[in-house]
Amino acid sequence: MQKLGLFLFIVSFLPWLAVLFVVPFLPLDFTQKTTLSVVLAVGRKLVFGLA
Repeated sequence: MQKLGLFLFIVSFLPWLAVLFVVPFLPLDFTQKTTLSVVLAVGRKLVFGLA
């Protein structure tokens, strides 16, 4: 159980890396990028809460 919590804790930081290094380079307009960033942030919060 402890390893699962550690894994989820580490995975919870991946959306922030995606927001910083992937989303700016996607061929999407500003509104879509903003929506994607919010979805990733909410997903990160959920995974962090589970950890």
